[in-house]
Amino acid sequence: NLATKTCTLTIDLNETVQIDGDNIILDGNNHVIMGSGTGFGVYCNLRTGVTIRNINARGFDNGIFLNNSHNNTITNNIISFNVFQGFYLAWASENLIEGNLVSYNNGGIRFDISGWNIIKQNTVIQNGNLGLMFLASNVNTAIDNTIQGHSYAGIIFHVSSSNYANGNLITDNNRGVYFYL
Repeated sequence: NLATKTCTLTIDLNETVQIDGDNIILDGNNHVIMGSGTGFGVYCNLRTGVTIRNINARGFDNGIFLNNSHNNTITNNIISFNVFQGFYLAWASENLIEGNLVSYNNGGIRFDISGWNIIKQNTVIQNGNLGLMFLASNVNTAIDNTIQGHSYAGIIFHVSSSNYANGNLITDNNRGVYFYL
């Protein structure tokens, strides 16, 4: 829909969806984006105001990757069976990640040098090593998430400060919340 800048999938895909404009809505319409063990399911670089919703991304290196992208919304997605991370955000700020199922990836949701993001009401389960990881990432908020079944930690803060976590259900992880320099 050109007027609303909404792109709605009508079929399953076997390739990366790359978003090359600002203020675009990508509605997966509950279709699958399937990879072959490399690349990204959805790739956003230098984007603002993008909404990614109703995607089922699996079989990539990373399900959804936001690089240097700000003020975006990622909601109601199923991200599973990716080689590295379900979501990977690098140099990304003021993004909302809400209501997603992130499962059976090597890592759940990772933030590198990213701040002012809100992570809420997600289910992050059985993602190998880590549920949520904040690396050199400050002033993020994680609230009301379910995080369980990770072999290293449910939430890890590495060289990160001024983050807020409240109301999260963190169970069956080797460590619940882990802080280190």
